[in-house]
Amino acid sequence: MPEIKFVPDNVVTQAEQGENLLEVMVSAGVYIHAGCGGAGVCGKCQVVVAAGEVTTQALKKAAKDKVKPGHTLACQTFIGATDVTVEIPDDSRIRKMASSEGEPVVKGQRITRQQVESFMLSEDPQPPVKKYAVQLTEPTVEDNTSDLQRLTNALRTEHGADVRDVDFHVLPVLPALLREANWQATATVANGWESCPDHLVRVQPGDSASPNLALAVDVGTTSVWVALVDTASREVLAEASDYNQQISFGEDVISRIIFSAKGDGLADIQKAVAGSINKLTQDVLDKAGAPRDAVSFIAAAGNTTMTQLLLGIDARNIRLSPYIPAANVFPPVEAVQAGLDMPRGVMLYAFPCVASYVGGDIVSGIAAYGLHKRPEMTLYMDIGTNGEIVVGNSDFMMCASCSAGPAFEGGGLEFGMRATIGAVEGFALNPDNLDEPMILTIGRTKPIGICGSGIITLLAELMQFGVLQQNGKFNQDAPTKRVRQGEGGKLEYVVVWKDDAGVDSDIVLSEPDIDNLIRAKGAMYSGAHTLVEHVGLTMDMIERVVITGSFGNYVNLAKAVFIGLLPDLPADKFFYMRNGSLAGARLACVDRAFLRTAEEVSRMMTHVELSEAPAYMDKYMAAQFLPHTDASLFPNVMKILQK
Repeated sequence: MPEIKFVPDNVVTQAEQGENLLEVMVSAGVYIHAGCGGAGVCGKCQVVVAAGEVTTQALKKAAKDKVKPGHTLACQTFIGATDVTVEIPDDSRIRKMASSEGEPVVKGQRITRQQVESFMLSEDPQPPVKKYAVQLTEPTVEDNTSDLQRLTNALRTEHGADVRDVDFHVLPVLPALLREANWQATATVANGWESCPDHLVRVQPGDSASPNLALAVDVGTTSVWVALVDTASREVLAEASDYNQQISFGEDVISRIIFSAKGDGLADIQKAVAGSINKLTQDVLDKAGAPRDAVSFIAAAGNTTMTQLLLGIDARNIRLSPYIPAANVFPPVEAVQAGLDMPRGVMLYAFPCVASYVGGDIVSGIAAYGLHKRPEMTLYMDIGTNGEIVVGNSDFMMCASCSAGPAFEGGGLEFGMRATIGAVEGFALNPDNLDEPMILTIGRTKPIGICGSGIITLLAELMQFGVLQQNGKFNQDAPTKRVRQGEGGKLEYVVVWKDDAGVDSDIVLSEPDIDNLIRAKGAMYSGAHTLVEHVGLTMDMIERVVITGSFGNYVNLAKAVFIGLLPDLPADKFFYMRNGSLAGARLACVDRAFLRTAEEVSRMMTHVELSEAPAYMDKYMAAQFLPHTDASLFPNVMKILQK
């Protein structure tokens, strides 16, 4: 990868060819003025490319008169194939965050899809559902074998598939299908789980054995992700995400369980999540240019409530003591039974769960990461609406859950939003002028809201430079006009002025928003702290911290440590895993052995009910502070705050 050097800061980093220069700077901790989120209109992020190959977009009309000769806008500049040296003019510079000894500059190591597959795929990975093209001989008076026997004989002779079970829905259509197709057909055979070896689930006319596609689905409380996977090449052909339409019935699982127990609520709420998956399925099929008939298998991972509601199973006992799910392991079903827009015979596999609030999403992620095979003592944190935590290694795994709420995914905040185009994700204050922050948005467009990773960074910056106090209240004496009294007398901070925004108002962060965020981060940290102590460890004994979840790929770990969401540990202990739930679902689509691995992992995990742990509530209350009421837990953060 090209090496990028920034002077006079003398910061050196690496970047992918084609990566945006402003995004590279934010990732490297090199901050400059950028008020429009990277939309290319404010003209503030000016730099000089002193050496190396870059490409630049044409300047927009609003910025043309602002850019000095020989300068270019970082947000409109993209890395080429060579090393690059970038000079930052004095007018563009924001002084870098103090880097004293002990500062938690936590960047984290990314766990790639290739690393996951190389560690967890079996030696000869075979998909759980295969498609076989066969050419049958036409029956005669001398050869009057039944249509089904003729098909299964051909499957055994030509492909070694020993079909012993047949879905009944295949039989009514089989005679006409074979004759209309001149006895050429494609049989779909499932063999991904011990309960149904070589099970004939579908027959199609002609040769449609390739491509054999599968859908990996992460059914989150707030968001749903779908990936289209080619089971032969193991390539991800397309990916898409959107809000879970169940949000209409409540932002958390408890609200949805209550709704599902009333009248036709269960059917309505199942229809909503199925609608989300159907929409995203069409999106990925369109992106890949693939036909729906090519899909033969779906692997879905979600928390226990999301799994039961997707399958149309009564979930009311999950919220009632003693909190019992209908099942921990679910038999495979036809996707159409869950309301998914798929042909008959497309099988849906739901990942096994551990307990009422530790579900298939965490099992999927843990199995994909391979915690059950690793010796390092690991803290695995899936940060989302329902935070799930695992502590352990190959010897044992203890798990727990805590309700963080939707704040980290933009829910419950006035200007919160998902990590999509226009969301503020990068924010940095100039300590010499608190009125001129640097703002970076996803897609480098005008800001329309703030995503979870941006909110974490925003809190950390405001706290570090004294705009926000450790109790979550704004410092009204801070030298900035951005702190003001909003509607109803609540104090708020103006993140983006209306003139720079992509919406018809100022974009603000209010004290009630911050209260929500502190509760969410407090729930996650206190849950992890309680679980670590429950197994007889202390935080400094943790050798690895793996962060995953819907926004785990984007969050600035240093900022997450700074506000007390993550433990104050050295940088080399932190690892990113982009959506572990989806990663496990992808593996299930291409390797039937992984389905058995997931079930083994679910049985290995011991659940701890935090609500029954006396220490949890004390720790939760102690975490309602930035970063924590116990300063000794965050020594490196306190060194910065006490300057």
